[in-house]
Amino acid sequence: MSLLICLIVFWAALYFLGNLAKLERYGIEIDPFILVWRIEKLKDLIFNTPGVVRNVVSTLSVLGYILAPASAVFGLWYLASKTINQVLGYSNQPAAIPLIPYVTIPFDWALIATIVVLAVVHEAFHGLTALSMGVRVKNAGLAVLFALIGFFVELEDEDLKKVSRRKRFRIYSAGSVGNYIVAGLTFILIASMFIGFPREPYGVYIVEPLKGQPSEGVLRAGDIIIALNDTRIRSYLELARYMLGTKPGEDLVITTERGNFTVRLAENPRNRSIGFMGLKLYTGDYYKPRINVKGELAVKIYTYLSLNMWINLGLAMFNFLPALPADGGKIVEMYLEGRRKILYAISIAVWGTLGLSMLLFYLPGG
Repeated sequence: MSLLICLIVFWAALYFLGNLAKLERYGIEIDPFILVWRIEKLKDLIFNTPGVVRNVVSTLSVLGYILAPASAVFGLWYLASKTINQVLGYSNQPAAIPLIPYVTIPFDWALIATIVVLAVVHEAFHGLTALSMGVRVKNAGLAVLFALIGFFVELEDEDLKKVSRRKRFRIYSAGSVGNYIVAGLTFILIASMFIGFPREPYGVYIVEPLKGQPSEGVLRAGDIIIALNDTRIRSYLELARYMLGTKPGEDLVITTERGNFTVRLAENPRNRSIGFMGLKLYTGDYYKPRINVKGELAVKIYTYLSLNMWINLGLAMFNFLPALPADGGKIVEMYLEGRRKILYAISIAVWGTLGLSMLLFYLPGG
């Protein structure tokens, strides 16, 4: 609640100061909870991009003919199935959560960088594809809606009306195609650096030993558990299963990359009949890097790259949903000329379902 109040006060002060300073002369428009900054240099950067780059991006936009309908169908199924499961009480996982720093996600520079790259790639693919097809870029810049930050490319409406539906289809779908390409390249990078094609997890990463617990002073943050009592351990799930068969007071030989260490197990706080090493563990799969980096740095790199891949995939899929103002909605609008009521009904249904999913997740007891 305090954060919400701070945001409201911030926007009120920004609105007052913005109008006082007459920021419109710098291309900045401030309305209640909305800031639009038209950056001429960003527009020039897109316009001055070499023709070969425009042509490559334009050629890649052809993938939209496959990705757009496939993403729309899968996205609608995913949204409906997730929300139905929530309503029926089978799961509380929402279909999506908006990425708002300090609100729905912790502030992290790596995550912010991911969102910036995602937005820049998305809008650049729109702009470059449009230019290659004779559609001028009217404006480009930064937009802020309450706590959501993004970039935008505004195209000349008159130019858009003159080009064929096929070209408009490619222009509208190009942004998400760009995000799918980034996700694919990121997967290849993860595979080449960590996983391989395919490769098993290597062990369990220790975040830190807990104070006053058996492993304190024995194991270190960054150690990788690879065996317990000579039983090979490759994942957190395997470790958890093994620990179910242990009891407090037993000696446990923990094998790490540094060697073997013996600890006497304590009582597990959640189940006193089970042994407890006293470790905070990374619950995701840990893959031994193919590059020469230590465990902690490897986990950070892997986490960042994984986030980058999944966020790009998520945005691309949801942006192809057949609902305005998403690009998928613009594509549908192009083919439903004169029947806007149908599109509005679809848009309300889609965003209403997504809103219900998030509401069920955030409601007390949800």
